[in-house]
Amino acid sequence: MILQQGADVNRRPDLAGDLEFVSLADLFQLLGGGNYTGILRLSSDFSKIHGEIHFVSGEPVDARWGACFGMDALHSFFGWQEGRFEFRPRQFSARRTIRKGRMEIVLDALRMLDDGLIKKVGVPHRLIPYRSGGLSGSYGTDLAVIKGSLIDYSLILAEESFGDQRRIVSEGSYGNWIWVILEGRAIVSREKEGEEIPIVCLGEGSFIGGLEVLVFGDHVRAATVTAVGEVKAALLDTHRLSTELMSLSSDFRKSLLNMSTEVKKASDDLLLFLTKCGNHPQDKPVCIDSRDLFSRDYESISPLGSISRIGCEKGRFQVDSFPSEIGLLSRTFKGFVQCTADIILATTRRAWTIRKRSADSGPNQSNRKTA
Repeated sequence: MILQQGADVNRRPDLAGDLEFVSLADLFQLLGGGNYTGILRLSSDFSKIHGEIHFVSGEPVDARWGACFGMDALHSFFGWQEGRFEFRPRQFSARRTIRKGRMEIVLDALRMLDDGLIKKVGVPHRLIPYRSGGLSGSYGTDLAVIKGSLIDYSLILAEESFGDQRRIVSEGSYGNWIWVILEGRAIVSREKEGEEIPIVCLGEGSFIGGLEVLVFGDHVRAATVTAVGEVKAALLDTHRLSTELMSLSSDFRKSLLNMSTEVKKASDDLLLFLTKCGNHPQDKPVCIDSRDLFSRDYESISPLGSISRIGCEKGRFQVDSFPSEIGLLSRTFKGFVQCTADIILATTRRAWTIRKRSADSGPNQSNRKTA
């Protein structure tokens, strides 16, 4: 994000940046706190038409996106996962189409986003090239970045900063805490034959720790999580999260815990393919079609594509069989479960791609390490 104080507005915006790093909710907070008057322009590769939000003294008064205007347009912008923004001072003289206050708008939009009433636009899983002296570069290219949404800050017990390549948790160690990444990115890796092999990349809003912590407490960490650059993470109140989990029906709780177990199984498969391509499980694949577990119709297709889960028993994922209980989950708990599902999907996709690549290359190439 770039902030230009006193700049010539005809040459450059006062405020500009990327929605991947600064959310629309954060922009509302910034513009409202400074009592700014002007126009916020939004653009995205997923929309041919740019959007506009007009502010007067820090409050949104009008929004436009093609044929949409007012609250309809404004709510739609909260679904933009990627894009660019710029703010320029400008007086507003048109008809006011938005009457709600800034904070009420943000809270309503975040709730609607959680409930699947606002369509998400963009691809939340970016592929990044990863190179690090601490992890095997040959395995760590094109890692999917898992990102989440805002959490309830009342659940935060403490915040901590981690320097580049500092371990946040270590595979094989014991722990009963859960972190959420507030800023930066971290690599999840598994050790195999003396090498740390990257599995997936966690971005802002992603959780470190499994759902099983909420039931069993202290447990052995199944993976290492290492900071890439500077990372700020928050330690969450596991007692409150555990209370919420235990309030669910036993069937729903079991289904959620099965998902947590599947994270380990998915990374086991990926390790197998990365180190011994060609020796894959022979179980019949099961298709997982839904990424967003909390959409209104529970039938949204994963942006990662239709994914075949290798070695996954049919019926393991039945979270969408509990729509009434899903609707009662808190925003933070939904984010926790969604992060778990995203890690499974991203890891499975990578394993499936490697398996297919190995099969296409023939038996002479099956033992070559690939990523």
